[in-house]
Amino acid sequence: QGGTGLGLALVKRLVTHLEGSVHVESSNGQAHFIVALPRTPLDNQLEQE
Repeated sequence: QGGTGLGLALVKRLVTHLEGSVHVESSNGQAHFIVALPRTPLDNQLEQE
């Protein structure tokens, strides 16, 4: 079943805000979305807030 794509749009916006990336891989009629987010040490994150 197809959707409206709204979920993917929300994921893309959130991931972009977090300075990450979204990629799609497709084979045999199936698609897989890969989300990559940067890792930051907890200490650095707390200092920035």
